[in-house]
Amino acid sequence: MSEEEATWSTRMTRLETIIEQLEQADIDLATTLKLFEEGLELQKACEAELKAAEGRLRELAGDNQDDG
Repeated sequence: MSEEEATWSTRMTRLETIIEQLEQADIDLATTLKLFEEGLELQKACEAELKAAEGRLRELAGDNQDDG
């Protein structure tokens, strides 16, 4: 998944799919490691997006306080 086309929704959907796959008992070790690594990368991207959104919300809240 390229970074340009990845959205919050597509990342979360992919994370859910990865979790489902990791919960299967018949998955081999190499696939498990690959999925785990991909999941960590997606988690980091989601966390960064959340922090950016939180910062933007704080900015907007601060702007509203200055207007009032």
